[in-house]
Amino acid sequence: MDEATALPGLHESLLFKYGKLGPHSEAVFTGSSVWFSGPRQLNDPFECRPAIPFDWLFGPDFWVQDKITEKLAMYCLSRRIDILMWSHYADEHKGYCLAFSESGLCSHFGEYSDVIYQDAYPELSLLGRSPETGVTEADIKAFVLTKYSGWSYEDEVRFLSWDSGAGLREYPPQHLRAVVLGARMDTTARGKVRDWLAKRASQPLLYEARLSTSRFALEFRELK
Repeated sequence: MDEATALPGLHESLLFKYGKLGPHSEAVFTGSSVWFSGPRQLNDPFECRPAIPFDWLFGPDFWVQDKITEKLAMYCLSRRIDILMWSHYADEHKGYCLAFSESGLCSHFGEYSDVIYQDAYPELSLLGRSPETGVTEADIKAFVLTKYSGWSYEDEVRFLSWDSGAGLREYPPQHLRAVVLGARMDTTARGKVRDWLAKRASQPLLYEARLSTSRFALEFRELK
């Protein structure tokens, strides 16, 4: 199986969200809502920061996201299910991975885009623009969807919400196709996840990740 593309038995395009068990985990598995983050809630301080090539009306420390922090929010997922993602975002393989239907989330949440990876900030030229109309939606998308090239292993996708700010968004429960338990998740945690999933309106498939015995890879087995 190509670890980067799919889970065995699921023959559709999937998007993955990694997490670790914590105070809000029960709601993640029993309910059908996801958290859209604001630009300043992201873990990389270099994100959402364009290069402005001259000292414009706002001064050299102007951050364009000041215009949109209150309303713009995003839900970030990955196209990949592999070792690095588990290590970095799923509590060193003790956490979980949610597998969503790409077409399902697209039909529900609407606009989404692949992240662009590069070494330079996206450049924003404000020459001839006014403070009121100077920043367009296209400008905002350019810096919201651009990250440092070192993050390219994430193969990230972002759903954008322009008018409601950070917060929970509901999704149709059937769009969660599968839950994958980390290779190092303990027995107690596995039991909790199973109990929580039993309360869902729509039951996703359940998998466990295992370390391959022959290569640097994860293998996935469906649990009944």
